Amino acid sequence: MRAGGLALLCLCAVSCAKVDYVEIAPSQVVLKRRGEGMWLRAKPMSRNGVYYPRLAVEWRSDDPKVARIDATGQLTAGGSGHAIVTATAGGRAATVDVDVQTVETVRVTPSKVALKADDPAVRPEVEPLDGAGHLLRNRTIEMKAADENVADVDGEQIWPVGPGHTFVTVRADDRSGSIEVTVTGTGKGTKKGKRRQ
Repeated sequence: MRAGGLALLCLCAVSCAKVDYVEIAPSQVVLKRRGEGMWLRAKPMSRNGVYYPRLAVEWRSDDPKVARIDATGQLTAGGSGHAIVTATAGGRAATVDVDVQTVETVRVTPSKVALKADDPAVRPEVEPLDGAGHLLRNRTIEMKAADENVADVDGEQIWPVGPGHTFVTVRADDRSGSIEVTVTGTGKGTKKGKRRQ
């Protein structure tokens, strides 16, 4: 077959394609961190199960602040919320629901702690919340004291070390909260960087 005939055949394969529906995979998406991404794949199909891989697919998100998608089908999480992504090909469209469960706020209770130097450790309640205020479970919590001569952090516990005033930063993913810590007295406290026995 001549090159011209082959080109005409390819052109007909595209222009003559009758798309009855579009398949999107995966059919549902949950993203948990800002900037997290994945690829979506759209398949223009005929009702007889014929796939038209040469047809162009147009992608669109109804809320790019929540989830944005480029022309190649690469999806990226923006912020907490729900978005609908649409793939259009051959005059037919399909949608996929995208839930983005990013941490928007870190709620710490209590926000202030007053300890004596020989008090036991306290464990604050840390709640990573999405944009609607819903609790997000199974998130890694990191805590760090600004002045470890006043307070020491061991896991999710705060130990008094010596008299003074400091803040403990509590981080979940890329969001943070803080606890104001005041320590009084001249007890033994805890050794810096080690859990008190």
